[in-house]
Amino acid sequence: MIITDWQARHGLNALDYQHTFDRFVSQGYRLVKVSGYAVHNQARYTGIWYRCGGNAWEARHGISEAAYQQAVTDLGAQGYRPTHISVFSLGDQPLFSAIWEQEKGLIWSASHNLTSDEYQRLFDDMSRRGYRLRCVSGYEMSGEARYACIWDFYAGPAWQARHGLDAWTYQHEFDTLNAQGYRLVQVVGYPIQGTPRFAAIWEQSSGHGWQARHGIPADNYQTEFDSMVQGGFRLVDVSGYGFGSSSGYTSLWEDASADRPTADPVSELIIPLMQKWAIPGLSLAVARQGMFLSSRCFGYVNPITREIVTPEHRFRIASVTKPITATAIFQLIEQGRLFLTDKIFGTGTILGTQFGTLPYGFGIEEITIQHLLKHTAGGWAKGGNDPMFQSPDLNQSDLISWTLDTQPLLYQPGTAWLYSNFGYCLLGRVIEAVTGMPYTAYIQKYVLQPCGITEMTIAGNTAMNRQPFEAMYAGKDLDAPYELLISRMDSHGGWIASPTDLLRFLLKVDSFPMPC
Repeated sequence: MIITDWQARHGLNALDYQHTFDRFVSQGYRLVKVSGYAVHNQARYTGIWYRCGGNAWEARHGISEAAYQQAVTDLGAQGYRPTHISVFSLGDQPLFSAIWEQEKGLIWSASHNLTSDEYQRLFDDMSRRGYRLRCVSGYEMSGEARYACIWDFYAGPAWQARHGLDAWTYQHEFDTLNAQGYRLVQVVGYPIQGTPRFAAIWEQSSGHGWQARHGIPADNYQTEFDSMVQGGFRLVDVSGYGFGSSSGYTSLWEDASADRPTADPVSELIIPLMQKWAIPGLSLAVARQGMFLSSRCFGYVNPITREIVTPEHRFRIASVTKPITATAIFQLIEQGRLFLTDKIFGTGTILGTQFGTLPYGFGIEEITIQHLLKHTAGGWAKGGNDPMFQSPDLNQSDLISWTLDTQPLLYQPGTAWLYSNFGYCLLGRVIEAVTGMPYTAYIQKYVLQPCGITEMTIAGNTAMNRQPFEAMYAGKDLDAPYELLISRMDSHGGWIASPTDLLRFLLKVDSFPMPC
């Protein structure tokens, strides 16, 4: 996410925090981090607000454990998931602060009131099952450590987490992991029997330049804050904690220079667009007259961990897949293995009678290669009845048969234009029938490799099927990007690619003597 306008406050009592919260929200800011802590047996709060778009969100602060659990249940029923949690103890009462976002994306899990042993067992189990720690908060109950945490289920780069560390041990772990290429994602401080303890999450991925602090005395925090802001950094994570008669802070900062709209003409064009539509990350490449001129990347490929977009990252390209499939079809036509007039279904045709139930309905046996290429097969249009988004329980082969049997054509083939994802799904099966190779393997070997492209592949369906260097997807409102059956859409919408690889493809197949 491109953030150019943000606010942060620290050391606020509950009333001042609520007033600050209300004022910022009324000005279009959204809370992204909140930390509660006790100083002299009084509640204090610190928070970070960003002015940016996004899905609907909710926040609570200083609520009881029962109220927090009720909020998780009630908001969950409305499609909200917790994205951040902070817990502290005031006397013998744990108080919860949390942020929720309305989204239908990643599988998630949240737990709280875990002892150190319970948290470690949960950590080991969730990690083994493929979950990744999104947020952790430590707090004290009856002199012992307790933990609250949020987990996400998706594939990604290597990551590490530590908890219950004293200041010296935390610094040692920080230095060790930093030397191994890990980037700090979150760090929190919390008191156990009057001594500060630290918990943190790291990820081995690309990121903006960053700096982190821990154990900052409360009296020094404002000076540190002002210095970092003047140095061009943006606060991305903060926690406060009280211990004895003192209090301190942890903070995590990112270099914000890459997010300045005034940096250059490209940034001036792209960054306002991203902010208007709440686009997390964007990648572009430019070629002119056959020569690559530039590639640029903006924002995060994974906003959860602030992994930034790089030229190597790949994105779902949706229907830009269709020209790739069409290229393979015309390649086979050039080789004399196919003709535009070849029919698709029926005895002696390319796909014969392997799909659907005989006899075929109106017009189906008249459909040709040319009809599928030009979206003139006479039916199966995109929209509410698009077969490719129906019957999620069916595999690709069964879906084709179901469509032929239950969705009759609306027009005689060749007489009407109806944009059809299903038609290009059929072209993928034509390629397989003619070549004897799986669609993906044929495209990679005979279409992409001659273009110098080796990194394009078909996307996975779920977040756990995420490919290396593939973007994370976040649906707007309650859109669910990880409920799409992308693998079933292979030949009409399945590929992932970088902008540079798309240009390599275009420059090879555009047929111009001098590329435009």
